[in-house]
Amino acid sequence: MSEKFAVIGLGYVGLPLVVALARRHDVVAFDICSGRIDVLRRGIDSTNEVPAEDLRGSQLRLTDDSGDLKDREIFVVTVPTPIDEANRPDFGAVL
Repeated sequence: MSEKFAVIGLGYVGLPLVVALARRHDVVAFDICSGRIDVLRRGIDSTNEVPAEDLRGSQLRLTDDSGDLKDREIFVVTVPTPIDEANRPDFGAVL
């Protein structure tokens, strides 16, 4: 049986990860930006990390609805954590 993954954040790290996971697992791909989800559903990756044919051929479920995450077993969070001048990470996106 396949694990139920959720990848949260579909940027240059999260999107390639979610496409790779979807080859063997049940994956929900979540981003808070509905515009990003709409573009990805059309097979367009503005980060140029994933070819359009990989997006269109994938079994992943793209969503901006957090309710779609409720049955997931494994969560991978790939959101920005920029650092300040003192090299302290900003966890605002995670929180």
